[in-house]
Amino acid sequence: MRWTEITLLAVSNLDTAPPAQDADGYPIADEHGTPVFAEVGEVKRLEFYEALRTGMRLACMFRVRVPDYASQPLVEHEGKRYKVERAYSKDGEWMELSCSELPKQGGTQ
Repeated sequence: MRWTEITLLAVSNLDTAPPAQDADGYPIADEHGTPVFAEVGEVKRLEFYEALRTGMRLACMFRVRVPDYASQPLVEHEGKRYKVERAYSKDGEWMELSCSELPKQGGTQ
């Protein structure tokens, strides 16, 4: 594992206020990023294949301190975005985030 900086992204609740809309009338999500230090690692083999059986393709695992993580659904690291598929803590001090890679904006990868 190696240490790096990631950004935990929270998306504002679009239901509470009338959200801004793009040119096509779709709501624009307001994202709030929190930079934190994390250990980056690979997904364990068993966890990877168990997720694959359910249709999830896990790409990586981030390990952050429990106080830094507030149930943010997205992670940004080195220009890529990831969706947090599973978050768990074994010891109450560290949170492990198993993530799948999101397609790049515009739908191409």
